[in-house]
Amino acid sequence: MIAYRRAEMLSRDEESTLIASAQAGDVEARNRLIVAHLPFIKMWARQQLTPPWIDRDDLIGIGTLGMMRAIEKYNPLK
Repeated sequence: MIAYRRAEMLSRDEESTLIASAQAGDVEARNRLIVAHLPFIKMWARQQLTPPWIDRDDLIGIGTLGMMRAIEKYNPLK
């Protein structure tokens, strides 16, 4: 959880470049995108009203998987 605290916000151009690279198979670009969005994923997990037996870390994991899926499916032309 330390990595996301140091992550810098990406500019629109950086994000577009990283998405294109990640869709082409660049794992490092995908990881950088995910780390840059971890604060948003954590904020989303905190806002969810969930039963007490669901751990917040599980929600963060689900959000991260969703981010991976979004990177794969993102189409800048839409």
